[in-house]
Amino acid sequence: MGWIVSRKYRFIFIHIPKTGGTSLAEPRYRDGRGALSACLGDEDYVQAGHIRAAGLKQRLGDQWPLYFKFAFVRNPWDRMVSLYHYFLQDEEKMSSDLGKRIAACADFRDFCLRLDELSLDAHFDEQVSYLIDYDSTPIVDFVGRFESLNDDYARVCRHLSLPVSELPHYRKSDHQHYRKYYDEQTREIIAQRYAHDIGAFKYAF
Repeated sequence: MGWIVSRKYRFIFIHIPKTGGTSLAEPRYRDGRGALSACLGDEDYVQAGHIRAAGLKQRLGDQWPLYFKFAFVRNPWDRMVSLYHYFLQDEEKMSSDLGKRIAACADFRDFCLRLDELSLDAHFDEQVSYLIDYDSTPIVDFVGRFESLNDDYARVCRHLSLPVSELPHYRKSDHQHYRKYYDEQTREIIAQRYAHDIGAFKYAF
Protein backbone atom coordinates (compact mmCIF):
# COMPACT_ATOMS: atom_id res chain seq x y z
CA MET A 1 0.00 0.00 0.00
CA GLY A 2 1.19 3.52 -0.65
CA TRP A 3 0.45 7.00 -1.89
CA ILE A 4 2.25 8.70 -4.78
CA VAL A 5 3.53 12.14 -5.65
CA SER A 6 4.76 12.26 -9.26
CA ARG A 7 6.66 15.33 -10.32
CA LYS A 8 7.23 13.76 -13.74
CA TYR A 9 3.53 13.48 -14.57
CA ARG A 10 2.24 16.04 -12.04
CA PHE A 11 -0.18 13.81 -10.21
CA ILE A 12 -0.94 12.83 -6.62
CA PHE A 13 -2.60 9.54 -5.76
CA ILE A 14 -4.38 9.44 -2.40
CA HIS A 15 -4.71 5.84 -1.25
CA ILE A 16 -7.78 5.15 0.88
CA PRO A 17 -7.56 1.76 2.65
CA LYS A 18 -9.37 -1.17 1.01
CA THR A 19 -10.32 0.58 -2.23
CA GLY A 20 -7.99 -1.27 -4.63
CA GLY A 21 -5.13 1.20 -4.25
CA THR A 22 -2.44 -1.42 -3.69
CA SER A 23 -2.88 -2.45 -7.32
CA LEU A 24 -1.95 1.09 -8.32
CA ALA A 25 0.68 2.15 -5.81
CA GLU A 26 2.43 -0.81 -4.19
CA PRO A 27 6.14 -0.57 -5.10
CA ARG A 28 7.27 -4.03 -4.01
CA TYR A 29 4.42 -6.34 -3.05
CA ARG A 30 5.33 -10.01 -3.43
CA ASP A 31 6.39 -10.51 -7.07
CA GLY A 32 4.70 -7.49 -8.59
CA ARG A 33 4.50 -3.72 -8.65
CA GLY A 34 1.61 -1.34 -8.54
CA ALA A 35 0.63 -0.21 -12.02
CA LEU A 36 1.44 3.45 -11.34
CA SER A 37 4.68 2.64 -9.51
CA ALA A 38 6.13 1.16 -12.68
CA CYS A 39 6.02 4.43 -14.63
CA LEU A 40 7.43 6.90 -12.12
CA GLY A 41 10.42 9.14 -12.72
CA ASP A 42 13.61 9.38 -10.65
CA GLU A 43 12.28 12.23 -8.52
CA ASP A 44 8.87 10.66 -7.95
CA TYR A 45 8.12 8.55 -4.94
CA VAL A 46 5.73 6.02 -3.46
CA GLN A 47 5.33 6.35 0.27
CA ALA A 48 4.07 3.37 2.27
CA GLY A 49 0.90 3.83 4.29
CA HIS A 50 -2.02 6.21 3.91
CA ILE A 51 -2.18 9.99 4.04
CA ARG A 52 -5.05 12.45 3.71
CA ALA A 53 -5.16 15.03 0.96
CA ALA A 54 -5.17 17.81 3.58
CA GLY A 55 -1.84 16.61 4.94
CA LEU A 56 -0.24 16.48 1.51
CA LYS A 57 -1.61 19.89 0.59
CA GLN A 58 0.03 21.31 3.69
CA ARG A 59 3.36 19.67 2.80
CA LEU A 60 3.36 20.83 -0.81
CA GLY A 61 2.21 24.36 -0.17
CA ASP A 62 2.20 26.51 -3.32
CA GLN A 63 2.94 23.44 -5.46
CA TRP A 64 -0.39 21.78 -4.61
CA PRO A 65 -2.45 23.40 -7.43
CA LEU A 66 0.05 22.15 -10.02
CA TYR A 67 -0.90 18.51 -9.45
CA PHE A 68 -3.84 16.41 -10.59
CA LYS A 69 -5.15 14.76 -7.42
CA PHE A 70 -7.19 11.57 -7.48
CA ALA A 71 -8.38 8.69 -5.31
CA PHE A 72 -10.77 5.73 -5.34
CA VAL A 73 -13.69 4.98 -3.06
CA ARG A 74 -15.77 1.87 -2.36
CA ASN A 75 -19.26 0.94 -1.21
CA PRO A 76 -18.97 1.06 2.62
CA TRP A 77 -20.88 -2.19 3.17
CA ASP A 78 -18.59 -3.99 0.72
CA ARG A 79 -15.50 -2.26 2.13
CA MET A 80 -16.19 -3.51 5.66
CA VAL A 81 -16.67 -7.10 4.48
CA SER A 82 -13.38 -6.87 2.58
CA LEU A 83 -11.58 -5.32 5.54
CA TYR A 84 -12.85 -8.00 7.94
CA HIS A 85 -11.67 -10.87 5.74
CA TYR A 86 -8.43 -9.12 4.84
CA PHE A 87 -7.33 -9.00 8.47
CA LEU A 88 -8.22 -12.66 8.93
CA GLN A 89 -6.48 -13.89 5.77
CA ASP A 90 -3.34 -11.77 5.32
CA GLU A 91 -0.46 -13.26 7.35
CA GLU A 92 1.06 -9.89 8.18
CA LYS A 93 -2.24 -8.34 9.26
CA MET A 94 -3.31 -11.39 11.27
CA SER A 95 -0.36 -10.91 13.63
CA SER A 96 -1.06 -7.21 14.22
CA ASP A 97 -2.88 -5.94 17.27
CA LEU A 98 -5.92 -5.05 15.19
CA GLY A 99 -5.80 -8.42 13.45
CA LYS A 100 -5.90 -10.17 16.79
CA ARG A 101 -8.82 -8.06 17.97
CA ILE A 102 -10.74 -8.77 14.78
CA ALA A 103 -9.97 -12.48 15.10
CA ALA A 104 -11.49 -12.35 18.59
CA CYS A 105 -14.87 -11.44 17.05
CA ALA A 106 -17.18 -14.43 16.83
CA ASP A 107 -18.12 -13.65 13.22
CA PHE A 108 -18.79 -10.73 10.89
CA ARG A 109 -21.96 -9.80 12.77
CA ASP A 110 -20.01 -9.55 16.01
CA PHE A 111 -17.39 -7.50 14.16
CA CYS A 112 -20.08 -4.98 13.20
CA LEU A 113 -21.48 -4.88 16.72
CA ARG A 114 -18.00 -4.08 18.04
CA LEU A 115 -17.18 -1.55 15.34
CA ASP A 116 -16.87 1.42 17.71
CA GLU A 117 -14.32 -0.52 19.73
CA LEU A 118 -12.30 -1.53 16.66
CA SER A 119 -12.53 1.65 14.63
CA LEU A 120 -9.77 3.51 16.41
CA ASP A 121 -7.56 2.24 13.57
CA ALA A 122 -7.26 4.39 10.41
CA HIS A 123 -8.54 1.54 8.24
CA PHE A 124 -12.01 2.33 9.60
CA ASP A 125 -11.99 6.07 8.92
CA GLU A 126 -14.61 7.55 6.61
CA GLN A 127 -13.35 7.70 3.05
CA VAL A 128 -14.47 11.28 2.57
CA SER A 129 -12.04 12.34 5.31
CA TYR A 130 -9.15 11.53 2.96
CA LEU A 131 -10.44 13.89 0.27
CA ILE A 132 -11.21 17.14 2.07
CA ASP A 133 -9.27 20.07 3.52
CA TYR A 134 -9.31 20.92 7.20
CA ASP A 135 -12.38 23.10 6.59
CA SER A 136 -14.20 20.14 4.92
CA THR A 137 -13.75 21.57 1.40
CA PRO A 138 -13.22 18.85 -1.27
CA ILE A 139 -9.68 19.18 -2.64
CA VAL A 140 -9.30 16.16 -4.94
CA ASP A 141 -9.81 16.54 -8.70
CA PHE A 142 -11.14 13.07 -9.50
CA VAL A 143 -12.73 10.33 -7.40
CA GLY A 144 -12.97 6.95 -9.08
CA ARG A 145 -14.80 3.92 -7.79
CA PHE A 146 -13.62 0.48 -6.83
CA GLU A 147 -16.69 -0.86 -8.61
CA SER A 148 -15.37 0.50 -11.92
CA LEU A 149 -11.68 0.45 -11.00
CA ASN A 150 -10.23 -0.56 -14.36
CA ASP A 151 -12.31 1.90 -16.38
CA ASP A 152 -11.68 4.78 -13.99
CA TYR A 153 -7.98 3.97 -13.81
CA ALA A 154 -7.82 4.04 -17.62
CA ARG A 155 -9.58 7.41 -17.55
CA VAL A 156 -6.93 8.78 -15.19
CA CYS A 157 -4.15 7.42 -17.40
CA ARG A 158 -5.61 9.06 -20.49
CA HIS A 159 -5.88 12.37 -18.66
CA LEU A 160 -2.24 12.17 -17.57
CA SER A 161 -0.96 10.73 -20.88
CA LEU A 162 0.21 7.61 -19.08
CA PRO A 163 0.34 4.15 -20.66
CA VAL A 164 -2.74 2.13 -19.68
CA SER A 165 -1.52 -1.17 -18.27
CA GLU A 166 -3.52 -4.05 -16.84
CA LEU A 167 -4.05 -3.67 -13.12
CA PRO A 168 -2.62 -6.41 -10.91
CA HIS A 169 -4.86 -7.49 -8.04
CA TYR A 170 -2.95 -7.55 -4.76
CA ARG A 171 -4.26 -8.30 -1.28
CA LYS A 172 -7.57 -9.65 -2.52
CA SER A 173 -9.55 -11.18 0.32
CA ASP A 174 -11.64 -14.29 -0.24
CA HIS A 175 -15.32 -13.80 0.58
CA GLN A 176 -18.84 -13.97 -0.83
CA HIS A 177 -20.88 -11.02 -2.08
CA TYR A 178 -21.10 -8.48 0.71
CA ARG A 179 -24.91 -8.57 0.99
CA LYS A 180 -24.76 -12.15 2.26
CA TYR A 181 -23.04 -11.03 5.48
CA TYR A 182 -25.59 -8.51 6.74
CA ASP A 183 -28.82 -8.57 8.64
CA GLU A 184 -31.04 -5.55 9.25
CA GLN A 185 -29.17 -4.49 12.39
CA THR A 186 -25.64 -4.74 11.00
CA ARG A 187 -26.69 -3.11 7.75
CA GLU A 188 -27.93 -0.13 9.75
CA ILE A 189 -24.74 0.02 11.83
CA ILE A 190 -22.69 0.54 8.69
CA ALA A 191 -25.25 2.99 7.30
CA GLN A 192 -24.91 5.18 10.38
CA ARG A 193 -21.15 4.80 10.81
CA TYR A 194 -20.46 5.73 7.16
CA ALA A 195 -23.36 8.10 6.48
CA HIS A 196 -21.02 10.78 5.08
CA ASP A 197 -19.47 8.36 2.58
CA ILE A 198 -22.87 7.02 1.54
CA GLY A 199 -24.23 10.51 1.03
CA ALA A 200 -21.17 11.96 -0.68
CA PHE A 201 -20.69 9.10 -3.15
CA LYS A 202 -24.36 8.08 -3.54
CA TYR A 203 -23.90 4.48 -2.43
CA ALA A 204 -26.76 2.17 -1.57
CA PHE A 205 -26.85 -1.28 0.01
